[in-house]
Amino acid sequence: MRKNEIKDNKEMVLFENNKIRRQMYNGEWNYAIADIIEILTDSKDPNAYWRKLKERLNKEGNESVTNCHGLKMIAKDGKLRTTDYAILTDEISKGTFGITTQQHKDIKSLDRQNLRDNMSAMELALMTLAEVTTTEIHKTNNSQGVVELQSDAKKGGGIAGVTRKNIEKQLGKPVVTSKNANDFRKNKRLNNNNNKLV
Repeated sequence: MRKNEIKDNKEMVLFENNKIRRQMYNGEWNYAIADIIEILTDSKDPNAYWRKLKERLNKEGNESVTNCHGLKMIAKDGKLRTTDYAILTDEISKGTFGITTQQHKDIKSLDRQNLRDNMSAMELALMTLAEVTTTEIHKTNNSQGVVELQSDAKKGGGIAGVTRKNIEKQLGKPVVTSKNANDFRKNKRLNNNNNKLV
């Protein structure tokens, strides 16, 4: 892949049942800033909120804005528009599971499938805990800007990570599993068939 080439993967991720657009760019996931702002601030106009915040950060000499890229994505009106994206590392995933989202997908042998749809009940519960905790930290701290949001994500993921380690200690096995949705469906069918035989 050439430098600055955008992969054709317009996958959305869910955060507290809200969709966040993301785009693979130079081998890293970039997340739509306006989508994140809309979720975390309940702003009626997240694009205007971001423009004003970006202006203020630029005046302050904050380097967070330099880590933003304008990438074309489908907007809510269905048109292709340039949207600012920030490289937000997989802080929640790393904190919760000790691995990035891509590593988690690799363990489950996933390609373009949504990771959340392929998580076990335990993995999903921990991810939800991390996301909800991150949101509450953000609201409590009234965090502004990409750096602070990233710090909140690291803290929220870390709290869920401690919970994961305690669960693993009790169970004597890792929470992260290579099983995916296909495996879960097969197990469900086997259990249903065994119940019919009894």
